[in-house]
Amino acid sequence: MINVLVNREMRPQIKSLAQRHPCLRIVIDHCLNLKAGASLEPTLRDMVALKVTLARHLRISPHKLGLDNATQRAVLGETARSLWFGSHPDT
Repeated sequence: MINVLVNREMRPQIKSLAQRHPCLRIVIDHCLNLKAGASLEPTLRDMVALKVTLARHLRISPHKLGLDNATQRAVLGETARSLWFGSHPDT
């Protein structure tokens, strides 16, 4: 896992890194430095574009790995939620 703290100008490099290393987890710290003002909408569009790329990757990857639906939900949903927010579906 890596953490990237960059501006929206680095979007192509983040996308390229994700494509070259599909198993690498990339945390986009501060959402490409999203902030109010003239840069808000373009930065938001770039962040959404990266999210769409990630979502598409997550839809494809489980099939390549041969994961059943329950395992997909655990790996792509419940486990991440538990790691980030400390909740677990059994609690």
